[in-house]
Amino acid sequence: MKILTRRSDSPKAGAKGKIRLLIADDHALILEGLAATIAGQDEMAVVAQAEASLPNECNG
Repeated sequence: MKILTRRSDSPKAGAKGKIRLLIADDHALILEGLAATIAGQDEMAVVAQAEASLPNECNG
């Protein structure tokens, strides 16, 4: 799982000062749970979600 964050104080960002998150996981249930948990935080916002997995040769 990877979580990338960037704090934005730009008025274009929507809610000023919120931490904007892109979340990615290859398990839909985990991704949905993360999004729901983050949605309950006033200082954070999920701006994008990605479901991704590595090719089989990379999964060890």
